[in-house]
Amino acid sequence: TLTATITPTETAPPPTSTPNPTATPTPIVSYYDSLPPGDYIIYAFDEIFTHWRVSPENEGIPHYFVSADGENLGVIIDELGGRMTPNGKFIIFARDSYGITRYYRYEIATNTYKEIYIPVYKCWQYIFSPDAIKIAANCENNIHILSVDDLTYENLTPWTEDQESAIFSGLAWSFDGQYIAYGYSPKFMEQVEYGGVYITDVNCLSQPDTCKDKTSGPFLNWRRPADIVIVWAINDRYLAFTNDDSKDIYFTDIENNQEELLIDLENRSPSFAWSPDSTTLAYSQPDGIYIISRENKQPVRILETDQIPLVEAWITIP
Repeated sequence: TLTATITPTETAPPPTSTPNPTATPTPIVSYYDSLPPGDYIIYAFDEIFTHWRVSPENEGIPHYFVSADGENLGVIIDELGGRMTPNGKFIIFARDSYGITRYYRYEIATNTYKEIYIPVYKCWQYIFSPDAIKIAANCENNIHILSVDDLTYENLTPWTEDQESAIFSGLAWSFDGQYIAYGYSPKFMEQVEYGGVYITDVNCLSQPDTCKDKTSGPFLNWRRPADIVIVWAINDRYLAFTNDDSKDIYFTDIENNQEELLIDLENRSPSFAWSPDSTTLAYSQPDGIYIISRENKQPVRILETDQIPLVEAWITIP
């Protein structure tokens, strides 16, 4: 049986906003090495999933795998809980230590842990960079880029003319780490023409006054992105998206701003992931996991479940 607990210290540490290197989890075994070559979709079952929020409450939730053909399935990491990054390389999880919530970055390939800092007291949504050393977070009506190691942060969206009216949602970091896509919407309906999906080049932070010039959008400005879900393809060119106003999944090619309906669903999909070749999307439904190709748009169920799964990543084992 695999364990994922915090080794207690002899005395309770004082509350702190900085990582505590003495609070470390016990080793966990990853089953990546035991998988035969092929494509695998990683998923979990977690009723408390919301906007990538990590909590000690989801301790013990396994991460499962199913092969893209549906023939091979099992547990990939047991009892750890937390969230896997979309590239399948890291899991971010939380543990309660003497009444203090501590956050950890687990690197699957090296089976190593590091305690990190997440400013949950002021940020309601956050995502991790592909190398899991930075966070893009929706904080105080802005998108901030924060370091999980030294707690520094920078404002990615200083170009917003009226900060009080800005609503950001659906943050998604490109696989090459260069871009962040997000839904932006004014609070007031008379400003709705400014709403849509935007993409900002993170490199603008070297000269913050250039961030507005290095922001593209709005894409999809016909839609008010109140609670949008955005997923990058691995080629960093395609986006798949949906939101609470729609049960459809749409596809956008950001190079030519071409938008098309991928599938019209009876139930909204809260999670999906692109295949490594950026041609196929895996998405969740109450009865399982489906995949659909951009070319033929014919959904195929590869896993039947009795509750809605959370699709976390689509990986290739060479």
